[in-house]
Amino acid sequence: MVSDRNGRTAGDCDVVIFNDTWFPSIKQRATLDDRQHVMPIEGVYAVLEVKQTLSLTTLDEAMKKLVICKRLDRPENATNQITENRPLEPGSQEIGNPLFSAIVAVKRDHSTSLEELVSRFIKVNQKLDRKHMIQCLCILGEACYFWGWAQDGASEAGLANFRGLDLHEPLIPIQASPDRGEPPLGALISRLFGEISNTVLATPSDIPHYYGSGRNYQPLWGGIPLIPAPQQREESHLPQPSTGAE
Repeated sequence: MVSDRNGRTAGDCDVVIFNDTWFPSIKQRATLDDRQHVMPIEGVYAVLEVKQTLSLTTLDEAMKKLVICKRLDRPENATNQITENRPLEPGSQEIGNPLFSAIVAVKRDHSTSLEELVSRFIKVNQKLDRKHMIQCLCILGEACYFWGWAQDGASEAGLANFRGLDLHEPLIPIQASPDRGEPPLGALISRLFGEISNTVLATPSDIPHYYGSGRNYQPLWGGIPLIPAPQQREESHLPQPSTGAE
């Protein structure tokens, strides 16, 4: 389960690629058999929805889930962030941690054509804010669709990474298919690895403040204060011993 600092969640997600080195996940119940983890959205690289059979209905359900994930409160990083806890100056206007999202289907519903699914995927994305768009639609054995864009004067389109200039330029669908020597799953994995390798997540130092109880700490007046003894007060003002060679 992916959650944000305001307590909002998109519910259970099929695949969440999460950095558990910098960001902690929390079990809802402290039992060995509990497999559900709550993961802060700041530590998420990508979210994927997987469908056994893709129809217009299941496509809409998957896109709704991913759009909710995209709309969670997830602070943006500039590309001058070289690691999660180490920025460089000056900053950049590009986004260093866009959330990658994709829909993966094992097969297509036989009553729904590929053209109908792709058309619905495009139309729904056209109604979304650019940062909330779903980057990929992958149907195994058939095709994988991404978004692309072309700079002025360019003869070919490149992949849109939703980081900088392409946030404000017209986008076009790009297709990878077995007919072109590009297996859909291979194209998705290649794009996914590219996104992860170029993403540095948000600074984790404020995670305990927003997700823990620290933001709710209140002073307990009327208790017993711990006042240092006079000798301790005097010692606290003594100069510290030198650590270097005299």
